[in-house]
Amino acid sequence: MNPIFFLPELVLGIGLLAIVLVGTLLSARRAFNLVTGMSLIVFLVAFLAVIGQLTAGIEYEDTFFKVDTLSLFAKAIAMAACVVATLFLPKYFENNPDKQFEIPILMIFVAIGLCVMASANHMLMVFLGLELQSLPIYVLVTLERKRLESSEAGLKYFVLGAVSSGFVVYGASLIYGATGVLGFAEIARVLENGSANNLMVVGVVMLICGIAFKISAAPFHMWTPDVYEGAPTPVTAFMASAPKFVVVVMLLRILNDPLATMLPEWQQVISLLALVSLAVGTLGAMQQDSVKRFIAYSSIGHVGFVLIGVAAGQGGIASVLLYSTIYLVTTFAMFAVILMLKDPKSKSDYVTKLAELIGLAKKDQTIAIIILGIMFSMAGVPPLAGFFAKLSIFQAALQADLLWLVIVGVVFSVISAFYYLRIIRRMYFADEPTSGSIDETLLARAIVSRSTTLILIAAIGFFAIATFAVWGAVLFEQANWASHAF
Repeated sequence: MNPIFFLPELVLGIGLLAIVLVGTLLSARRAFNLVTGMSLIVFLVAFLAVIGQLTAGIEYEDTFFKVDTLSLFAKAIAMAACVVATLFLPKYFENNPDKQFEIPILMIFVAIGLCVMASANHMLMVFLGLELQSLPIYVLVTLERKRLESSEAGLKYFVLGAVSSGFVVYGASLIYGATGVLGFAEIARVLENGSANNLMVVGVVMLICGIAFKISAAPFHMWTPDVYEGAPTPVTAFMASAPKFVVVVMLLRILNDPLATMLPEWQQVISLLALVSLAVGTLGAMQQDSVKRFIAYSSIGHVGFVLIGVAAGQGGIASVLLYSTIYLVTTFAMFAVILMLKDPKSKSDYVTKLAELIGLAKKDQTIAIIILGIMFSMAGVPPLAGFFAKLSIFQAALQADLLWLVIVGVVFSVISAFYYLRIIRRMYFADEPTSGSIDETLLARAIVSRSTTLILIAAIGFFAIATFAVWGAVLFEQANWASHAF
């Protein structure tokens, strides 16, 4: 067996062993800086390994593992996301004496799980990948032990995550009971030779529900607002990007590879999840004034748009990859900005309330413009990237005869513009608070603490969003190329 097929996983595994050894031999403060730098190098080398596989046209498949255009595309995006998330750590912990070098190590564990999920070709590998990326995240969420919110979020996430893993295992068990096999190719052959029975349908539904939890699709979203709010900000940014992206890719592979002949059955389930996610995410975000809870509900709404593309079947794969990549870039730009907005009344805390952004444009025009671009893109305003992402999803759904789902998506997209524009209004047109509506002590509290790394990440994200009409065809071409795995 040629090790080049598993090169990114080998790089991550060997790097992890070396970093753990270094971390245990140094003091916590020294270990944090060195481990963070080493982790950044490991992620970069893993990213280059994936690019090397792409350039060489590497393809491989056995019973459990599959390397193809889709898995390599997912790994490349995931490793790039890991690099950016690691760059967030120094800024967040610069004034925090409790520097925990375990964070980058746990992120490498997550990255290994993401690579396993991206190349999973068997139900056992699906479960193994999910657990490899989930268990370290449970720990990452609770690392700020002095904060009650962090411990509460970690406990909720762990308990609900265990339940979702049970759904995945039980769903896979029912699929095995209906087909007698767990490999993707074998399941596809069994289904091609006969129609799916009720046991198979129930198994697929339970499997989808378990995976829906991992991407915070409603009604399996209940953990998302509390976990986003309780986790350290770099961890929240990491959770909202790479793991979600790869889980969506894994869902695409499961539905369009072994379960392709069951499109009429699982399409109804995915469409229902998309509808509920759009409703919960849009209406929930309108009620939030917490920054992280707002982002959490917004992400649930965006998952709804992704699921519209998933429901379109193989014709929507490229659109889903395009949308997910654009959302990932937008998310990192947003969190880079959040990490630069400080609360002057606290030495280490960052802004937690949207009301603290009121009047921000008068303090820092550059940051305000970046936030404006992010909000407009998320709302789907042309000619920004978010508009083209939603347009691509709707086109795929129309081609799949899902007109009703497109209408629902357009309606909720218009509604969601309300709360995105509200943030812009607060930044540029500071209004006087009415009695009881906004705590006056929060007004214009946010101050900008510039960081070269963070302003560069935010600026690159803003530039990518603003100029998507120029370069976006390249990304869509790559997404379309990745979808050829089917």
